Formats: sequence, C-alpha cells, structure tokens
Amino acid sequence: GFRPLQVVSAFFSTMGFFKLWGLSLDLDKSYVWGLTPQCRQIMAYLGLSLKQDVLELGGNMCFGRPRRNRLLKARALLLTGKWAKLRRSRAPAAQKVAILPASFWAVALHGVAICPVPDGHLHDLRQSANKALRWNQAGSNAMLRFALQPNMMADPGFYHVMLVLTTFQRICRGSHTLLACWRWWFQSFQGDLQQGPFSVLLTTLTSVGWELVDPPWIRDHLGGDHDFLLMSGPLMKQLIQDAWLLKVAQNVHHRPTMAGLTGIDRHVTVETNTTLTAHQLSLQMALQSGTFIDTWSHSKYDKSKQGYCQVCDCPNTHQHLLVCSKYQHLREKFSLTSAELTSWPPCFAHHLLCPRSPFVDALRAYFLNVPDKSNIFDSGPEADEVNHLFTDGSCFAHGRRETHLAAWAVYNATTQRPLGTGPVPGLEQTIGRGELSALVFALRWALDF
Repeated sequence: GFRPLQVVSAFFSTMGFFKLWGLSLDLDKSYVWGLTPQCRQIMAYLGLSLKQDVLELGGNMCFGRPRRNRLLKARALLLTGKWAKLRRSRAPAAQKVAILPASFWAVALHGVAICPVPDGHLHDLRQSANKALRWNQAGSNAMLRFALQPNMMADPGFYHVMLVLTTFQRICRGSHTLLACWRWWFQSFQGDLQQGPFSVLLTTLTSVGWELVDPPWIRDHLGGDHDFLLMSGPLMKQLIQDAWLLKVAQNVHHRPTMAGLTGIDRHVTVETNTTLTAHQLSLQMALQSGTFIDTWSHSKYDKSKQGYCQVCDCPNTHQHLLVCSKYQHLREKFSLTSAELTSWPPCFAHHLLCPRSPFVDALRAYFLNVPDKSNIFDSGPEADEVNHLFTDGSCFAHGRRETHLAAWAVYNATTQRPLGTGPVPGLEQTIGRGELSALVFALRWALDF
C-alpha cells in the first residue's frame, strides 16, 4: 500500500479471509517494511517483524535510502564447508578452478545486479579461493593469478562485472519500460548512489574504466562508443577482458620486477600455452603471478636460505638470475644473451608477462572507422527479368581476435555483374556479420530498384 493504513487494513482483511477457510498465516515468515520513520513506527504496532533489508526475489532488497549489503555478504559463510572440501580434494588444479564460477561465485554473488558489492568483499572471496587452491605462496598476487586463468570467470571480480552487465542487458532487452526508467534515472542523477540496478551498473562500469554516456550508449576504456543493448556477448567479454587486465596491471606494476606492465597481452601470455603440460603450466603461472623464486627474497623470512650467489658472491636476486654465469648453459640453449634479457621489459624478462600491444588501440580505431558500403550499388538490375542474386560473407579468423577481418559481396547472376563488395564495419569481425551484411545490401538493392 501507499499508506500505512492501507497495509493495516489489508493485513486484517487477509487474516479474516484465512479464518473463513480454516487456515492460518505463518506470522514467523511474515514481515512488513516502510520507507520513512513514521511508516515504520505505525507498522510496528502490527506485531510483525519489521525489516529494513531482506533476501527476496533473488537479491538483497533494501527498503529506504541507505544502501545495505550485509545479507549478500553473509552468503560467503555458506562457502565455508566448500572451501575445506576444495582444499582437501585431490582433483587436478584445472578442475578445481573450473568449478569456481558455477559452485562458488554463483552462490556468493547471487543477486549482485541490484546490490552494491565492495571491492573488499570480492578480495576476501579471491583470497579464500587462493588459500583453498594452495596458491598463496610468498609474493604471489591472487588477482593476477586468477586473471591469467584460461577462464577469467574464475576470478570473483571479473565474474561480478560480467554478471552485472549481462544480467542488466538481458532484462533491459526483454522489458519495454526499463530503458525509459534508465534514461529518467540518468537525467536526474546528481551523484547520489542508491540501491538498485542503475547505481550498481554505473559503479560496475566505472570500476573497469567505462562510462555511461547516454542510455543505452556506453563508452569503453579506449574511448569507443557502443549501444549497450546491441552489443553481442563475445564482443562485450573481449572488451571487458582487456579492461580488467589493464586494471590488474595497474595494481601490480609498482613492483620493480613488473615495471613496464602496461596492461597484459592475453593472447601471448595465456592463449598460446596449449602445448605446455599441467605441471609446466602451473610453474609458469606461479612465476607470472609474482611468486618469489630467488633465494635473496626467501632468505628475508627463511633463515635456512642462502641469500648470496655462491658463484658470483652477490645478492641472488631475480635480476641476477638473468646474468649469472651458473645459468649460462640455459641461455645458450635458447640462443639468448644476458644483454638481450636485460633489454626486455622487466615484467617480461622476470615473469613472462607480455605487456599489452601498443598497436591494439590503433587497430581497433581502424575497425571503428571502417566505412559502411552497404548502400553503394555498383550496378542495377536487368529490366523485365527475375534477377538472381548470390550473397556471400567471409572472414579471415586466424591468430588473435583483434586481427580478424570480415568482408561481404553480392553478385547478380542474371547480369553477370557484381553489385557491391565491402568490409564489415565495427569491432566484431565474424563470418556471421559478413553474411548478414551481404543480405542487408541485397535487400537495400532490391528496395532501391
């Protein structure tokens, strides 16, 4: 009801109706709420539980201006037993990581699309998983370790971002009124964040360097504008992955051995490791996550370790391993010299972390500015005859996703002349968009002539 008296009247009417049929209300599960102190004071006279927040309708419902997430954060307690089982499990590490999104994050982060979640809570979840997987070696950065997994959804922070964006997009596509409400909220927004999907979406976009331009238009971390409702799932995930890796790099690049880490090239660092064994992959990920591998670092907390190189009689630091004569045979095996190793960016030479390619931004800008040639007709139809058109799309999809290139063409078999050809504009270069671009051109040609 809009007024307390309406709620009181409805409550006693419901009680009378149930008594008429010999039924009773479960008062222990019934509760009331109000948006103002006056409403809550009147509601208290009913003797029912007075709630200011409650888990309902798949999320943490909050009644009033304050933002509350205590009930959502309490879901993490449900994972206590699961963490112990995961730690004791003898399953391969890859299988343990694979179940994190479905069995752990789906429980702990259920309903986050309408409830604010602090970064500290996501950090606690990440640390719990890091300990259960026994990845908490000295120097290892959990955020970096999970970001370099084959499935980035293993990281609770990345999982949270993708869940908020995909949930809002899915609901907004199926609702006729949510887009209008979103626009009204954006026009009246004055910096006061509230409980609900719009504030949560805004804070989530901001956390990865994105911004809300004018619903449904959003701007990514590279300055490209996108219609949020028309973005495909693969394109959104690809852009969010790049933005998330930039965020991860900013959190660790202050380390001397990770200097020069301006983002992370996921294709080189992760996606080309298909030939490594499980043991080799585990060792590489430990190195990439920042785990201390030199005895100089270990000797600071383990007195049994010798901190000085016994060959060179100098601190056996991570940097020294690249030039130490003890490992000269390994450098010769791969045709490397100490001068070459020290000339590489420290993040790559010390941790095999490839910085983000400086050419990716220019390549994406090129695809965003590709002209649309679907309205340029090279020839007309054959008069007084049925014209048979052949449409086709193609895509060069070898190598990294940023280099994929799609195109389309339409040919008139009746006149034996091409009607038009062109590249596919936009960041999403797929065979499907190439085929659709050819169909759109053929329809425009048919309507024009």
